Amino acid sequence: SSDLADGTLNNNSGVAGPDNMMGGGMQGQQPGTDRGSSGQRPGKQSGTQPGEEQENANRQPEEIPDLQNEEQQTPSQTGSGTSIVSKVFPDVADSSAPYFTPVYWAVNEGIVKGYSNGYFGPEDSCTRAQFVVMIWRLAGRPAASATVDFSDVSSDLSYYNAIQWAVEQGIIKGFSDGTFRPDDTVTREQTAIMLWRMAGKPSASKQTSFTDVSASDSNYAAVMWGSEAGLLKGFADGSFGPEQDCLRQQIVIFLYRYAKNILGENV
Repeated sequence: SSDLADGTLNNNSGVAGPDNMMGGGMQGQQPGTDRGSSGQRPGKQSGTQPGEEQENANRQPEEIPDLQNEEQQTPSQTGSGTSIVSKVFPDVADSSAPYFTPVYWAVNEGIVKGYSNGYFGPEDSCTRAQFVVMIWRLAGRPAASATVDFSDVSSDLSYYNAIQWAVEQGIIKGFSDGTFRPDDTVTREQTAIMLWRMAGKPSASKQTSFTDVSASDSNYAAVMWGSEAGLLKGFADGSFGPEQDCLRQQIVIFLYRYAKNILGENV
């Protein structure tokens, strides 16, 4: 599993929801190539400076159902690693896909649950709130008592406990306007930064050369650490794609590697 690529590069302008997902995963592509069908990677947006969770400050929330509606199925069984397959997703059926093992590991561990229509949606984007919930579940669903000051996160939301924990641990900071933007799509650089903070902000002893990550970028330390730790690999063209939407297949791969390489779990 340590040699898995980061999944498929997302070149889609829209976001597939529970009722219009791309069934079958990466049809027409070779697993692990990290390339979209066009082979192109959109570059950074002109005039935006990626800060600590302050990148793409003007982007609008994606039209993705809330956490309760999207992640409402519960695995029928749980177990360590992938020895027990609690459910089979029609769109995660190819055992040669780089995300196959991470998906079913994450299901068995209660980290992801899939959609109410029985699909996983490997090529779907993920919201910031959903990603925080996933890492909170990975951490064991710890309780927290921190005050959440984000203007767009209230205590009656299904993901409030996860946000509260992430604030307390210094994993999330929010945006300069006082929002967290839970419904915004989480980017690849944001996932790297949050996992880096979750690990305690360790320093990398070597540098990986990604064509779109430089030492002056605020994501640099997190991406270098993630690369050295074997959590992220980048794309076949030598890029990392920091501002690309982080797909669900990519997220479970990152979390699977985090559990194995950082937490030392036998996955």
